[in-house]
Amino acid sequence: MSIDDLENQAEQARKRLAESLDEVSEAFSKEGMKRQASNSVRTFFFDEAGNLRVQRVAIAAASIVVSLFVLFGRGKGK
Repeated sequence: MSIDDLENQAEQARKRLAESLDEVSEAFSKEGMKRQASNSVRTFFFDEAGNLRVQRVAIAAASIVVSLFVLFGRGKGK
């Protein structure tokens, strides 16, 4: 293996590292985090065809109602 080959490999490795660092910094940026959260919520409530997953919406709504009852409903009994 020649010096030119090693320099070439090192340059390619630097480029891959720079690209990876750019991807990581984008993923953890404020906008990247918002986009990931939005996509997670969207894929949870909608299927691949864009149809609403009614059962998941109902479960989420029931969870919110129960949570509100637990948080605010106990104070009335005292």
